Amino acid sequence: MSEGVVTGSCLCRRVTYAISGNLGVFQYCHCSRCRKFTGNAFAANLFVSPSDFAWLTGKLSA
Repeated sequence: MSEGVVTGSCLCRRVTYAISGNLGVFQYCHCSRCRKFTGNAFAANLFVSPSDFAWLTGKLSA
């Protein structure tokens, strides 16, 4: 996928994040584990390097 900065959030916007760099692999998975985890017929997964992912808001304090 493309390079750049992508931001996103949950629906209420209390949790926000940013992904920079290469967006990596995007896939729809239909395995039983992904179906069970999401409660859906599939899961949409985007795999990125942890160093390219940043919590902007909503992260728990230590």
